[in-house]
Amino acid sequence: MATKSQTDASELLELEELRRNFGVSRAVFAGTCSANGWKPGKLLTGDEFMAAVSKFSGSPMDGRPAQEKGAKA
Repeated sequence: MATKSQTDASELLELEELRRNFGVSRAVFAGTCSANGWKPGKLLTGDEFMAAVSKFSGSPMDGRPAQEKGAKA
């Protein structure tokens, strides 16, 4: 039997509900949606949503591709 957290992670939910459930700030949410071309009403799993938030949060804000750690600029 799946635990509640496993069930929630695979359940499709609307973006705004995922933002509230995971406590993502409005600024990070807006940036993640914009970077992925997501519109209101889009359905995602919690895992998909958080992977996109993590990718957005770890990306350079000037639009350059992320450099590998230890690489020289």
